Amino acid sequence: YYTDERIAVSAALKQALEANRLPPFEVVHNGIDPATFNVSDVGIEILRRRFRLNGRRVILFGGRLSHQKGDQQLLAALRRIKRSVPDVALLVLSPATDYVHRMIAENPDLANEIVLGGWLHGAELASAYRLADAVAVPSVCFDSFPTINLEAMAAGTPPVTTCFGGAPEAVIDGETGFVVNPYNTEALADRLTRLLTDEPLRRRLSEAGKNHIRQCFTLTHQVEATLAVYERALAKQHSRKEY
Repeated sequence: YYTDERIAVSAALKQALEANRLPPFEVVHNGIDPATFNVSDVGIEILRRRFRLNGRRVILFGGRLSHQKGDQQLLAALRRIKRSVPDVALLVLSPATDYVHRMIAENPDLANEIVLGGWLHGAELASAYRLADAVAVPSVCFDSFPTINLEAMAAGTPPVTTCFGGAPEAVIDGETGFVVNPYNTEALADRLTRLLTDEPLRRRLSEAGKNHIRQCFTLTHQVEATLAVYERALAKQHSRKEY
């Protein structure tokens, strides 16, 4: 109540905050720099060899593996996927914590499919996105506005993302990626399988996703929208002083 303007990173977050009787919020979506994902084919192939992904179709999961991020739903979907895509690999960009090792130990039937990549940064992270065929974002929690969706689309790798939180504000279902309820593991597996096996579909969503980022979710868009909120706040201060 001591602020003139308030910013939420998604309409979903704005709705949740205002439902809890907080003052109105302005929505300013996060943005990214698409140029970050202009990496060389050499760098992509080096990473592919490091993780022994040659000849495999790759689903990327980025972030800390946890129940909230939908790890159980993703593994259930992976079991379905491997039936029709036996060369599938799940590249997990997450710290190799005790939880992660325990999860692998508890799912020995997926040991050949799960590839641990650890945390990657900069050009290596961009290369990981580029080598993947699909990105999985199966959060079962309220995820305000997962940046991984923006990164995936900027890299040209279509995301299959959660319906919870602000993700549907970034990903246009069926056009730049897919939006699913992660508890519906059959649907999650189906969308990922389609991206792994239907090259024309993947290419179409890839190009649409890159265009969507350039048109709506660059850092310039974020900065301009944020400055507009600041200007409204300053205008309110000036009007109070004049009064």
